[in-house]
Amino acid sequence: MKKLAFLIQQIGREGSPERQIADLKMSKIIAPACKAEGYDLKRADDFDEPAILEPITSALSRSSLVIADLGSSPWNQNVLVESGFRLATGRPIVFTADEEPQPHQLPVHLQNKRILKLRRGNDYHEDIRSLRERIQIQEKDTSSWSSDYPVIEFFIDLDNRTRSRFTQVNEAAANLYGLESAEELLTTSIPRADTRLRSYMHAAHSRSFKQNQDALMGQALRFDGERSPLMATVPAWINEKHPFEEFQDQIYWPVLLQHKYAKEEGGILLRVAFLNLTSWNCQNPDSRDPSTILHLPDIFRSRQFDQDVFLSYNNTDYETAQYLQNIFSSAGISVWFDRDSLNTTRNLRPELLRKVRRSQMLVALLGTDGFGETQEAAELNPMLSDILGEKKPFFLLVSHALHSDDKQEKWKNRLPLAWRELIRDKPFALLPRHDELREQANKPNGPFMRQLVRVILQSSRNSNAEHEIHC
Repeated sequence: MKKLAFLIQQIGREGSPERQIADLKMSKIIAPACKAEGYDLKRADDFDEPAILEPITSALSRSSLVIADLGSSPWNQNVLVESGFRLATGRPIVFTADEEPQPHQLPVHLQNKRILKLRRGNDYHEDIRSLRERIQIQEKDTSSWSSDYPVIEFFIDLDNRTRSRFTQVNEAAANLYGLESAEELLTTSIPRADTRLRSYMHAAHSRSFKQNQDALMGQALRFDGERSPLMATVPAWINEKHPFEEFQDQIYWPVLLQHKYAKEEGGILLRVAFLNLTSWNCQNPDSRDPSTILHLPDIFRSRQFDQDVFLSYNNTDYETAQYLQNIFSSAGISVWFDRDSLNTTRNLRPELLRKVRRSQMLVALLGTDGFGETQEAAELNPMLSDILGEKKPFFLLVSHALHSDDKQEKWKNRLPLAWRELIRDKPFALLPRHDELREQANKPNGPFMRQLVRVILQSSRNSNAEHEIHC
C-alpha cells in the first residue's frame, strides 16, 4: 500500500495552456519522482470537491506529502493559500516553481522556504532526481519531531474501507504495532495493522478490544447531540508475543484526541495517542489470568477485593442510595449495595462485616436521620475503628437537606461523637438536591458523576488525602 502525495497546482480549465503545462510537469517530473519514493500522487481534479473547501480533513491535511508547484509569476493565489494551510500542519511539503521567485514577491510564510526550480529540458531525469532529493530531505526533517507516546492519525473511508489509510504516525506507534519504522506502518493497510496489533493480545481480550474500538467508531458517527465523550474502556494489553521486549506485558490506553467527519470525502479523520498505563496497574499484568478481559477500571483493582465500594446508608435514604449506586455502576465502579440497608443491629453480623472488609472502599451516606439505628449500636464503633484502623479508604456523602444554606457545617453535629474523630480528616462530598441527583443518575457522563467518580478514585488510591467537593 503506497503513501498518499497531494499536488497543489494551477491547473486551469480543460484544454487551456495552463492545464497543458500543469499536466506535463505532473506526468513527466512530479508523478515519477513521487512513485520512485513510494507515493501515490493525487491532484485536486482527482477529487469530487476542491481541497480548499475542507482544509482540515482534505488531502491537504491527511496526505503524507504535499508538492506545491508555484508555477511562475504572477503567483496563483489559490496555490499560495493552500500552501499556507499545509505549512500550518507542520507536515512534509516540497515547493517547486518554473522560475526563481524574488523573496519580496511571495507571502512572508514562503520567503524562507527552499524552492526547487524545474528546468523542464529535453531530459527530465535531472528534475526527477532533484525532486526526489527534496522529498527525502523533507521526510527526514519532519520525522525528527518525536513523542514519548505512540501517536497515529488515520482516515477511514466510509464508502470503501480499502481506501482507508494512515496519514501520520511516529516511530513509537510503529514499534507498538510491531514494526521497525514509521515508514512501514504508513504503507500498511489499517485492517492489516489492526490485526497485527491484536495478535499481540490474548484471544479473549483481543476480541473485546476490537468490539470496543468498533463501538467507538459507531459513536463517533452519531450526530444527534446526545453523544457522550468518546473513551475506550478496553486497553491494548500486550503480551509476550510482541517482538520488542519493552512492549511485552504492557497496558496501553488508546485515547482519541481529535476526530473530524469530512462529509464531502465520505470519511472521518482521527488522531489517537496510546498512553502506557502499566504503572497504574494494581498488579502486574503477567500475574493476571490470560483469559481475563481487562477493562479500564480493572487496572485499579486488586484481586484481594470483591468489589470497589461498600455503600452504607439509612433505610430512609434508600432512593438516594439507589441513585448513587447507579452513578457508580455506570462509571465501572462495582458496588456492594445492601438492599435492606446497614441500619439495624441484626445487619452487623460477622458475614456483613466481611463484606465491608472485602470492599476496597467504604462509602457512607449521611441523611436527615443520620446513619440510623447503627448510631446507637455498641457494636458499631469498635467495628468502624477496626476498619479505619486498617487504613481502608472512607468517603462520606452528605444529603443536600443537611447542608443547604449551612455555612457553619452544622451537619457535622449529626455525626455520633465517636464517629467525628474517626472520620475528621476523611474526604466528603455535599450532594445536590434530590431532583438534580435523580437527573444525574440518568446521565452516565454528567458533571456530578465525573466529579464524584474522580474524587472517589482519588480517595481509594490515597486514603489519607483530604478532599471536599461541592457537586
